[in-house]
Amino acid sequence: VGFAGMVKNGKILKAPNISDFDNKNLQRDLEKIFLAEVIVKNDAELAGLGEATFGAGKNYKILGYITWSTGIGGAKIVNKKIEDNFFGFEPGHSLFLISPYNIFSDKIYFEEVEKILGGKYIEKIFDKKPEEIKDRKFWKTLTKIFAGFLVNVSLFWSCEVIIVGGSFIKSIDFDELKINFENLKTMPVKTKILKSKLKDRPVLYGGLFYAKNFL
Repeated sequence: VGFAGMVKNGKILKAPNISDFDNKNLQRDLEKIFLAEVIVKNDAELAGLGEATFGAGKNYKILGYITWSTGIGGAKIVNKKIEDNFFGFEPGHSLFLISPYNIFSDKIYFEEVEKILGGKYIEKIFDKKPEEIKDRKFWKTLTKIFAGFLVNVSLFWSCEVIIVGGSFIKSIDFDELKINFENLKTMPVKTKILKSKLKDRPVLYGGLFYAKNFL
């Protein structure tokens, strides 16, 4: 089972967009329902694994996967395996510094990336679904901010390629995203930015690969 939230040992530690699941042992509950072994993983981890084995990342050793839709999730995959971690991967909850030009001002504050770029929050601000927004300037601005976030991902994860999936990639100019990424890089990294090849199905492919190889 792929679940959108922080998952550890089958328990949902935090589900930002479906908070009723917080602190619920989903794995145990599903095993009672299905009378079978159940494995619960973060959905972005399975999606990244799917892209690494059947999709755009199958020819790469070290890759990052980022999904951009209601929220922002992601995972790092190394040698066709979800990289060892302490609590999962939550890139969308990393912080952007938002401040006046003078960084020593008292007005400095931080915001989570997801609350700037996530579809749930954009809908709250504009009172319409993101896909209903047709303003080209809006999408150009959002694409540039997202590219800056991908620069951070490339530096933190040190990956050969970042694969981007999720519903938002249908609304942006992907070539423009790659150009912004190149222009915003702060180090001479050669990380590639690729579009998801499996579209809406990477979690299914990742789940299949995980079940066949790690259970």
